Amino acid sequence: MNYSRYVLMFLFLTVFVFSNAYAQEDVLRPHGKKATTEEADWSYKRNPIIIGVEAGLNINLFNQEIIWNVPDGYPHGTMWDGLKSASGISPHFGVMVDIPINKTFDFQLRAAYDIKNYGVNVDGTDIDKYGSEWPMNLKVDVASSYITLTPLLRINATDKLFFTVGPTFHFLAGDIETTWNPTSTNGITQLNDYPFWNNQFPVGATTGTIVENESPIQKSTRIGIEGGIGYIIPLSKSIFLVPQGRFQYMLTPVTSDIVVPFYDVQSGNIIGNETSANRMLHSLQLALALWFEI
Repeated sequence: MNYSRYVLMFLFLTVFVFSNAYAQEDVLRPHGKKATTEEADWSYKRNPIIIGVEAGLNINLFNQEIIWNVPDGYPHGTMWDGLKSASGISPHFGVMVDIPINKTFDFQLRAAYDIKNYGVNVDGTDIDKYGSEWPMNLKVDVASSYITLTPLLRINATDKLFFTVGPTFHFLAGDIETTWNPTSTNGITQLNDYPFWNNQFPVGATTGTIVENESPIQKSTRIGIEGGIGYIIPLSKSIFLVPQGRFQYMLTPVTSDIVVPFYDVQSGNIIGNETSANRMLHSLQLALALWFEI
């Protein structure tokens, strides 16, 4: 009987000590009472380091200034003014690491293989070497690819919604190539009658292709600013699906300015030029990533 009394007293003291210790732990760790929630919701865990892979699409937006420095009264055709802007869609693939700073901020670093293709299809007119204006079509496609390195500050608006901002560095991976596809749409005039295409095509050709390597004027490194938004969808306790949208505003042009001489159609003398200046390429990126806690 006396032993039973001691056992009851021991059990009572044990329950009292553990309950008191648990209450003190709750004061020091406010989320302590959310044990069941913590198991169901990843956001209550200690902030882990995250690695990830992603793939997505670039919506590339190119623009430039077309400046004509020619005497008054000399037409140049409307086709070339259509090259002021171009666009295109191309893929990108990347890996990233995300390191927590505190509950609100993370440091994120992304490396990617980034294809930046764009083009334009223009209907207009051009001037032949006799000074006559004829209808033409010009299709231009530009192919380029970059290795990009983007350090970002991740700002956590909620447990799942976040924003990113930071610089982006683009390193050219190969040469930029521009493909020109001119077509004389009147079906009669040969391409050799146009000064810009002179001696580029067989006699009598009314359509053709020229691939131009831009290596003498291309910029090997470009710098820009990136801002984005993303949403974290838990697939398990340590794996997450993360759709993202971001915009890359570049501060460095794609190439140096291009100056093309303008010839008098009668004398053949150079009387001016056309300059393609401030050749900028920006991108809207859509991405789908898998993140893994480590």
